[in-house]
Amino acid sequence: MNGRRVIVGAVVVGLLVGMVSWWGGRTTSTAVDVARPEIPVAGAPADLSSTWFCAASALAPGRAARHVVIMSNPTSRPATVRLSGYTLKGPSGSKAATVEANATTEIVVDDFFAPGTSVMVESPVAPVVVAHRLQNAQFADQVACVTSSSDRWYFGSQSTVLGTAATLVLFNPFSVDAGADVRISLAAGVRSPRALSGIVVPAGQVRYVNLGDSVQRRDEFSATVRLRSGRLIAETIQTFDGTKGPRGMRIQSGVSSAETRWDLPGGFTGANATERITVFNPTRRTANALVQVTPYGAAEVPPEPFELEVPALRFVVLNLSEESRVPGVGYHSISVEADAPVVAARTITISGPPGAPTAGAATRPPVERGSAIGTGSPLQSTKWLAPAVRTGADQRSVVVIHNASAGIALVKVSILRGGKQVVLPGYERLELAPGDGVVVAIGPKDLPDGSVGVLVSGSTPIVVESLSTFEASDDFATDLAVPIPTRSFGPEPLAAN
Repeated sequence: MNGRRVIVGAVVVGLLVGMVSWWGGRTTSTAVDVARPEIPVAGAPADLSSTWFCAASALAPGRAARHVVIMSNPTSRPATVRLSGYTLKGPSGSKAATVEANATTEIVVDDFFAPGTSVMVESPVAPVVVAHRLQNAQFADQVACVTSSSDRWYFGSQSTVLGTAATLVLFNPFSVDAGADVRISLAAGVRSPRALSGIVVPAGQVRYVNLGDSVQRRDEFSATVRLRSGRLIAETIQTFDGTKGPRGMRIQSGVSSAETRWDLPGGFTGANATERITVFNPTRRTANALVQVTPYGAAEVPPEPFELEVPALRFVVLNLSEESRVPGVGYHSISVEADAPVVAARTITISGPPGAPTAGAATRPPVERGSAIGTGSPLQSTKWLAPAVRTGADQRSVVVIHNASAGIALVKVSILRGGKQVVLPGYERLELAPGDGVVVAIGPKDLPDGSVGVLVSGSTPIVVESLSTFEASDDFATDLAVPIPTRSFGPEPLAAN
């Protein structure tokens, strides 16, 4: 009997400790060395090669946009990569390109192949990181390409309001036909439209699906792509013409797995800016989530977290712009923790210039319009590469860094330029407090128009995101950087700098 009491007591104590650790606030995210192939992670030098899939290549069939693939090579040797093109009709051939050591190369896909070509990039140098961009005279956005296929893809936040086009891109560069179903989660229920069931994407082809044909005039919804057979890569493209609300473009890569924690390194509200967090629960049980918003410089006394209850197969939207506990000036980081796997997405819409600068708070880039979407990271790493940060005299791009660990992070920021990793002045050994963040301006005036890779390393786990501006189209993009495994390709010891 006494033995039974001891066992029961141990179980109760274990449950209480588990509950305290869950509701107690900040926890540690998954380390990047844990195998998680569907989330874009650069390879280590010990790997023989890496493959990247860039799905979206046009706004829709017949709606062209300039498609650019950007490749950053953070190693000391050149990489000769192979790009293979795929269209609505099938494969369109392969071509080679060279990415010099510690440099970034842009390939205009429309010139390399033809307009509307999706691309697979194969690199013999595994740490090469690949992103892609769509741009026209009105809109622009970019996102890291993905490194693996999956049997399901989640999209936390989509919209089909008046003046909006929402297009699902299904890319099948493999040798077997693929079949997929799309499930739509609305605030009031779940739908499986007949037109979105049994979608077939033949081997070596691309298919564009207009979500607005099946989900009409919805401010917000979530989507799940499930494979019946074969393999696919999925992205969405949303364009907003300003008829009702935002104006700009959002490209979103699908998330292949729901997680219990997501980190978003940099966000902002304030004058003429709207920021919304969408927490999507693709499971069949209710999820309880905490959303912690931490203003930069206030990690020691962050605001009280927001508590959300997310029903099964539904989503909940938190409009941070309407919450008084979130400062209207400066940047902040966002962490979402849940007791069940969820998907966290953040949308930022800008409709005018920023307000007057405030002492001690970094002002967002002076973009006057645009819309961007980003999904948080479930991973932490001590080394990240933002492959496609926009540069030039008219750009106002930044990199934001969030210290997601419980200790001080010593941070170093370098750009890949002229075959070297050039450390930015003041960021040779920056101390970043636990839970805090910092904004790093990118783009010295002597950098030409184009893209540059930005390498960020820390002595403890961090999360990195870039915000790039597009003066020509008056839009902007928020891109999560790509973690580089530290087991074989870790940062140089910061103490030696």
